[in-house]
Amino acid sequence: MNGGTISQGWIWRFLVWSGLLYRISRLPLQLMPLHPDRSGGLGFLAIFPGIFSGFVFALSCVIAAAMVKDLGLQEHAAQTVWFALAGWIVIVVGLVLGPLLVFVRPLYALRERALIDYGRLASQHHIAFHRKWILENRNGEELMGSPDPSSASDLNATAEAVQQQRFIPVDFLAVAQLVLAAGVPLFAVVATQMPIGNLIKWIVGAVL
Repeated sequence: MNGGTISQGWIWRFLVWSGLLYRISRLPLQLMPLHPDRSGGLGFLAIFPGIFSGFVFALSCVIAAAMVKDLGLQEHAAQTVWFALAGWIVIVVGLVLGPLLVFVRPLYALRERALIDYGRLASQHHIAFHRKWILENRNGEELMGSPDPSSASDLNATAEAVQQQRFIPVDFLAVAQLVLAAGVPLFAVVATQMPIGNLIKWIVGAVL
């Protein structure tokens, strides 16, 4: 099996997976605004970028080899090289994460509806709490052992959880994995623009 056949196979998988995600996004999904994955229950789709990380790494190796060869034959401005490297990573991230954008609409609608529902519930509770403990002039001793403050805190945490909901079912780890797969081979190109010693110092400084 040659490289062209392998690439076509990955492209076909990408198209099929993208079409499947689109169809799923149009179903009457039972999304939960308080799901711990902060994506309404769609957090498992964060594995999607990792599926293509191997292909992205191989493709970046080809791109890096071509760029190193071209830089050896013709000199380019450093700004142009850095722009090309950044552009490649942006393109990869955009293409791989792009299919997940089909869930922006249902997740946005879920968040907006949940903000209204849980906000109203929290307001009703806090009004009752204020009326019971403040307007009736109760003292702090009566509050000891009461579940009321705990329920108020729980409702506040619930409202915060709704506000933190993501519009795209992907997390930082998935994006970082994809960026690493696309970026690591490009260090060969970076080495042509920066001495190896300085490059190592920069990497160590960034890590530490």
